[in-house]
Amino acid sequence: FNGINTRLSKWRMRNVGPRGHLRYVEVLFVTLSIVSFNFFAPLIRGGSTKISSFCPAQKLFVDVGGEAIRELLHGEEHIDQGMLLFFALIHYVQTVWTYGLGVPSGLFVPSLLGGAAFGRIMGQLMQGFELVATSPGLYALIGATAMLSGMARITISLAVILMETTGEAEWGIPIFLTVMAAKWTGDLFNKGIYDIHIDLRHVPLLEHRPEKHELGLQASDIMTTSVTAIFPRASVGGLMDTLESCRHGAFSVVEEGSRRFVGILDRSTLLHVLHLGKRHGIFTESESPASAPAIVPYEEMLQQRHPAPLSLAKVKASLTLEDCAMHVDLRPYINMGCYTVQEHAAVMRCHLLFRTMGLRHLPVLGDDHTVRGIITRKDLLLGAEEHDLATISACKSVRTENSTACDSSADSSPGEAPTRPAEAAVETCCNV
Repeated sequence: FNGINTRLSKWRMRNVGPRGHLRYVEVLFVTLSIVSFNFFAPLIRGGSTKISSFCPAQKLFVDVGGEAIRELLHGEEHIDQGMLLFFALIHYVQTVWTYGLGVPSGLFVPSLLGGAAFGRIMGQLMQGFELVATSPGLYALIGATAMLSGMARITISLAVILMETTGEAEWGIPIFLTVMAAKWTGDLFNKGIYDIHIDLRHVPLLEHRPEKHELGLQASDIMTTSVTAIFPRASVGGLMDTLESCRHGAFSVVEEGSRRFVGILDRSTLLHVLHLGKRHGIFTESESPASAPAIVPYEEMLQQRHPAPLSLAKVKASLTLEDCAMHVDLRPYINMGCYTVQEHAAVMRCHLLFRTMGLRHLPVLGDDHTVRGIITRKDLLLGAEEHDLATISACKSVRTENSTACDSSADSSPGEAPTRPAEAAVETCCNV
């Protein structure tokens, strides 16, 4: 399921896009196709066209998810095997197709319903064997558990939810064994469906623990070196030009002469200061800093919904040409106690700082206390992706060298020992 849906999601990203008219057209087309198919699918079996006279297998196509699951788990009537298998396969395809659409399509109920259908089939097949014969609904419960746990890799919480909702607490041990077996089996092939879509959308969500490849990396290996820095006292027009030239979420503040790091100032605070600066008289004509500069009250920023950033157009509209020629002292708004790391610090330490301290930006300093770069969550994730791509590229080059070595050894004379130029590279790649 996860592998097929991943390929479909990549196709959607290339051809449909995250938004626009094609996104709406796809939703309408998929909805119309599934509704139309489920409307006519029960008629394949033949018989009356009235819903009230449908057999349990036919009702699965027209019932809502909760009623269908209840029938599969607690229904005593035998369900036609052929029609049930047909429903299970169609529902599986529809679930793969709908997950990732432009509208919420859900995963819990569809996966539970599909797994319950496959489990019910197995339970009814086992009715002829006395040693393993039990209620088909129990097999449906185990099938629903395995399907959802294999897709989303949910374990303990899923087992508790199923035991509470179905009232089958006496089957807790089989449910726990099923969720763990499904998760471990799925982990052999790919990640969970949620983790896959997080990776596809490049959401900067860090794992709870650092990856193994981060052990040998330093902060200088993953940091962004193109840092936009500002001075503690700068012109209003220069700050506006800086804001218009980039979309950075924060700026490193450095001393004007020595370029030594002073602190960090986030974009939202800078926008609010520029927007409210004229009202509170913090703009001055003198370039030299005042001993007691005027400040914008924090309560005033909160009224403007700080820390939500203001639009750049709104800030620009509140400033005149005379205001842009003035200067502003940013020292009262700089975070001078922010976390920093040296450029030779381990990436694992950076990862732990982001996870435990909730950081968004981490300046990287040199031995002379100047800014060498900055690290964000995206830099950590990008470093992991580049490591994976480098590993794949190295393995491909090793295979190429192996094939070349084999060809040369095949052409060598019988008395000569075959040469293996890529032997060391193979060992290194395998260790990685």
